[in-house]
Amino acid sequence: MFLILKLIWEHFREFDDKYRDQRSENYFLLGPLKLCLTVVAYYVFVKHLGPKLMENRKAYELKNVLLVYNAAQVLVNGSMLVLGCYFVWYHKPYDRLTCMLPVVKRSPAGMVELNFSYAYYLLKIADFADTVFFVLRKRYKQVSFLHVYHHIMITVSTFVFLRYLPGGHGAILAVLNLTVHSIMYFYYFISVLRPELKQSLWWKKHITQAQILQFLILFIHFVRALFDAECEYPTVALLFAIIQAVVMLVLFGDFYYKAYVRPYREKLFVNGESSERDGAKNVGSLSKAKSI
Repeated sequence: MFLILKLIWEHFREFDDKYRDQRSENYFLLGPLKLCLTVVAYYVFVKHLGPKLMENRKAYELKNVLLVYNAAQVLVNGSMLVLGCYFVWYHKPYDRLTCMLPVVKRSPAGMVELNFSYAYYLLKIADFADTVFFVLRKRYKQVSFLHVYHHIMITVSTFVFLRYLPGGHGAILAVLNLTVHSIMYFYYFISVLRPELKQSLWWKKHITQAQILQFLILFIHFVRALFDAECEYPTVALLFAIIQAVVMLVLFGDFYYKAYVRPYREKLFVNGESSERDGAKNVGSLSKAKSI
C-alpha cells in the first residue's frame, strides 16, 4: 500500500512540476500538502473532535460573533463580486465567454486575475468557519453530508484551478458563488439580528434555488466549452468541473425536495384528508338532522 501511494505521489509531483502556475509558487496555503492538512483538520474537527469536545458542554450562543462574521462575509463577497466584474469589463481579458483562457503572464491583467483567484481561494477556506460555528452551537443536524462535501469540494476545486488555471473559464464559478453568498450571508445576518423574523423571511427557500441555478449554469458553461472544437481549454479540467456540477446539482436537488417539496405535498395530503373527514362529518350530521 505504501509503495502504491508513493508511486501516485511521484506521478503527481511530476505532473505538478510540469503544469502548475509558477507565479503562485510561494503563496500561503497554496500547496497540495497544506490543502490536505487543512481539509483533514476541518473534517476531523466538525465530524469527530468538535462534537466530542462539546459533548458535556453547553452550546455557545455566539450571537455577536455571528453578526460580525456574517456582516464581514456580505462585505467581502459583495466587494469581490463588484471588483471581479469591473476587472472583466475594464481589462476585457477574454476574447469570448464560451472559451475563457486564463492570462498566464506576469502582466498587470494576468497578476490581477491570479491574485483575485487566490483571494477567492482564501475566502473558501474562511468559509469553513460556518461549520465550526454549527458545532460550537450544537447544531449538528446542519453539519450534513451536503454541507461538509460542498465546503470541501469547492475549496479543492478552487485550489485546482488556482494552481493550474487561475481565472479563465473557472472564473464564472467565483462570480456566481460570490453572488449567491452575498445574498445568503445577508439572510444569516438578518436571522441572527432579528430571530423573530426568521420564519417570515420568505426568500430562504429561494437561496437554495439560487444554489441549484448556479450549478446548472456552471454545467452548461463547461459543457459548452467541452464541445467547442476551437477551444484550447484543457479537457480534463472541463470534465472535472462538469462532474462536480452534476454532483452538486443532485445533492442540492435532493435537499430542496426533502426540505420544501415533500413537506408541502405532505401538508396538502393532510389538509385533504382533514377536508374529507370534515365533509363526511357534515354529511352525517345533516342526515341525522333530517331523520329527526
